[in-house]
Amino acid sequence: MITVLYEDHRSGQRDFAFHDFLIRLVQDGRGPDQGTLWELRKQAEALPCNGNTKLLKRLGEEMQMLVSGGGRLLAVLDADQIRAPLKLSAGASLEDCRQSIVQKCAQPDLLDVAFLVENIESVLEAIRICNPGLLPDRMQLALYKGREALLNRDLIFREAAREANRALRDCILSRMPSLGDLVALLNRRLQEALPETQPETLP
Repeated sequence: MITVLYEDHRSGQRDFAFHDFLIRLVQDGRGPDQGTLWELRKQAEALPCNGNTKLLKRLGEEMQMLVSGGGRLLAVLDADQIRAPLKLSAGASLEDCRQSIVQKCAQPDLLDVAFLVENIESVLEAIRICNPGLLPDRMQLALYKGREALLNRDLIFREAAREANRALRDCILSRMPSLGDLVALLNRRLQEALPETQPETLP
């Protein structure tokens, strides 16, 4: 099991729509026999943390509990606001930020850190550029802060995650290399977590 920690807020809905969107992106890159959407969701659990400070606090205080069942953690953070809570200079690289986060954790070998450049709003902007006709009124509201924005973001990410919108997702990835890196990282960790198949023995 991989627990994916997000600095973002949950809208109040049971599911976290951006996580479902991310899982769909992982599935897009796999063959049809390499896991259904439902199977991938079972292997990667979303944990929204309501802010980067709270996410970092959970890594510092709760990591051992979060990985107690034998899983891994993947922390997803916005690149534009991460330096201040880490007390790093504005010119610090994202690798400096990653090292700072990992070094403060009890089990750094079980933690991956990924950054969205610049933030989750950048994903929404990429969706708008790739398909200006996708829920344009909702998009305007989604780019603001607050509870209403969260609900509208959920609607947009769910629409973008529909199976029929594969071309849209390909376009989004072409505009956001950092999102592509996140998808590749999660896919690799999910593949590593699969149980090894034992070779068949001849009678």
